[in-house]
Amino acid sequence: MARNVKHKFSGHQTFVFRYGWLEKGVRGVDHCPTLFSEDDALVRLGVGKNMVDSIRHWCQVPQLVETDPNVKGNTGRHLRVTDIGRRLPQAIPTDDAPLDCPHP
Repeated sequence: MARNVKHKFSGHQTFVFRYGWLEKGVRGVDHCPTLFSEDDALVRLGVGKNMVDSIRHWCQVPQLVETDPNVKGNTGRHLRVTDIGRRLPQAIPTDDAPLDCPHP
């Protein structure tokens, strides 16, 4: 049973994985599926533009977030938290206020 696996060796913008990025990225996508495509993602995540791309990369590599196949015509802008991502208890605390998102 062969799976269609896509290998990717870039996308991290030369930033190594940093503590807190998975939680930040997973929580952000849970509250705003288009977070990484928004103009103010830098402000919401509190990092620079290349770090926004890197956080997205490091959340997708361990399959904590993925492109949402339920959004018609999705070109990768709309993401969703995977089952694996939801299993991280520290990733989506229920008592935190959600991030503002223009595209719920």
